[in-house]
Amino acid sequence: VREAFDSKFWGQYISVLAALPYLNNESSITLTSGVYGVRPPQGATTLASINSAIDGLVRGLSVDLAPIRVNVVSPGIVDTPLYGGMPENERQIMYHGIAKQLPVGRVAQPKDIAETYVYLAKNGFTTGTSVLIDGGAHLI
Repeated sequence: VREAFDSKFWGQYISVLAALPYLNNESSITLTSGVYGVRPPQGATTLASINSAIDGLVRGLSVDLAPIRVNVVSPGIVDTPLYGGMPENERQIMYHGIAKQLPVGRVAQPKDIAETYVYLAKNGFTTGTSVLIDGGAHLI
């Protein structure tokens, strides 16, 4: 648990602190959490805790660092190399099974998630927001 927090939570926290001297009032910071912070499945207590902590960090930073904008992208399942260690057929079976459960009927592609980071960087009136990009996973 400590290793996971060190990587995902503290890694982002320390990165923000390191970036602060280079930011100005028009800057935007976007962190990454995950849908498990909103809707954890059984056995995902660690990820749920880390993602929830990141969401809280963003809300606090958006107030403390204002007018610098701070937001978080909270993705669900994404077809990325993260699952590259699985045999291709098993990975596709997993994606298909998850897609059948999601309201959008598919898993995310990296482009789906990347567009959200771009939106948050460009939109000068969004701060302290967690954007769920999960295909509706938080609803089921």
